[in-house]
Amino acid sequence: MTRFTDIGSLITATPGIRGGRPRIAGAGVSVRTVAVCYQSGLSPEEIAHQYEGLSLAEVYAALAFYHANRPLIDADLEREEAEYDRLAAIFGRGRSRQAAPMTSVDRITADADLCQGQPTIRGMRITVSTILRILAAGKSVEELLAAYPELEADDVRQALAYAAWAASDRLPTGRPESTGRP
Repeated sequence: MTRFTDIGSLITATPGIRGGRPRIAGAGVSVRTVAVCYQSGLSPEEIAHQYEGLSLAEVYAALAFYHANRPLIDADLEREEAEYDRLAAIFGRGRSRQAAPMTSVDRITADADLCQGQPTIRGMRITVSTILRILAAGKSVEELLAAYPELEADDVRQALAYAAWAASDRLPTGRPESTGRP
């Protein structure tokens, strides 16, 4: 006999993982990430395609969860946006010599008609994720710049700064829970 998928099992939330925010079980993509993609005009099919490994059922489950809890999730997004604006106002004017200056990300662009709307460098067809994958594979910045002569060192720095910002709501807050793995 064929078993049905319990759609309630597709969304989970764990304190300390993704800030305790609801996420797609097994995928780690937060419901709010799916909601933001949807609000920006992406179809569920495009969202599933953008996040490799997500099924259409998982995207629709995240959207159903979002719509069922929209006031809470929208309020969370608004709080984050307000905090971002507050920090940008503080650090955008520069900081003292004791602290590192806030990194600008003016070289990072996003265009719905270019690379499926993924963040790119200065409107070129080089995505932030391409730069991250190359660096994560162990290549040096010098090797990356040699492979992509149209890039500049500041492009790489801003790609890393953007990735840190984008990952900020996806990382555990505080100490990670033990998984039993080394």
